[in-house]
Amino acid sequence: MPPLVSIVIPAYNTGPYLEPTIRSALDQTWPHTEVIVVDDGSTDGSLAVARRFAGPRLRVITQHNRGSCAARNAGAQAARGDYLQFLDHDDLLAPDKLANQLALWNPATGPRTLFMGEIIRFFDTPEGGRREIPPGPFYHPAFLSTYPEFNNIAARDWLLRWWTQRLEVTPLAWLIPRGLLAAAGPWEERFLSRLDDFEFLTRLLLAADDIVLTPGSRSYFRTMVAGSMSSSAQNQSARAFQGQLFALNLCCDHLLAAEDTARTHAACASLLMHYAYEAYPEHPVETDTAEIRARSLRAPLPPCPGGRFVRALSPLLGWRRAKWLQHRARLWGYSKH
Repeated sequence: MPPLVSIVIPAYNTGPYLEPTIRSALDQTWPHTEVIVVDDGSTDGSLAVARRFAGPRLRVITQHNRGSCAARNAGAQAARGDYLQFLDHDDLLAPDKLANQLALWNPATGPRTLFMGEIIRFFDTPEGGRREIPPGPFYHPAFLSTYPEFNNIAARDWLLRWWTQRLEVTPLAWLIPRGLLAAAGPWEERFLSRLDDFEFLTRLLLAADDIVLTPGSRSYFRTMVAGSMSSSAQNQSARAFQGQLFALNLCCDHLLAAEDTARTHAACASLLMHYAYEAYPEHPVETDTAEIRARSLRAPLPPCPGGRFVRALSPLLGWRRAKWLQHRARLWGYSKH
């Protein structure tokens, strides 16, 4: 029998975004779907929007505000599907997203085979339309589903390349079999900030037997949303940086428990040092903690990224002093305006 897909939508004070998200889930051309909206204690009418769509194909679950990870876990526990699709309340699925991915499914597909499609970033225009964001150094519209070097490699090798190249990823692109979710475990509900998906996908990849890349299976990731977990103001707070470090340490723990080798030490050291470079000088305690663990791994450390100023001064003064001078120069420049 063709697999049933459960689309889980965590929702909290979604404003105008929830209705088009729900419609994109209900409009899937794959006929064997159910949609579960988990309202995480919204106070803005989001629950009423979700209940307008309630029926044979869509269920609404309510809970006190416990965070998006807890809402995803509640939806996964209620799901009846063979596969799960996590869909945040402001993102969208192309109508044929699931059908394109499951076109590669057959009864012999393993219970830990992960399907991965494309991610398209977009933002809303003042006229009410959508504009896709063009490619950049760390973002490509097709993402890894069309990268030749990510084809036909083991899931753990996939994970290490993803970390090393520091490429963007989001669970929106993935179609997750129930058996793999059970092996990887639920979403981490402790404080993880914007890196909750990074930690979750790390566990998925470590538990996966195989990855099937599905170019043409498109999901749309809305960006520039005020108040979202990816908004820049939230990401720069002390609380956010503490959560990010907690998540990265968990990721390193997961990887090193699965494989304690020179290459995994190098991957973890790189991950932690890039965090330290980003955190300094605004978050010195977190910077120290990340750098100490990175150096304890006794692996080569990546150079401090930055413009010509930082690259020129880091070998002479050390990366911290170079970053501090850059920081002071920026503050002085802002004060002149």
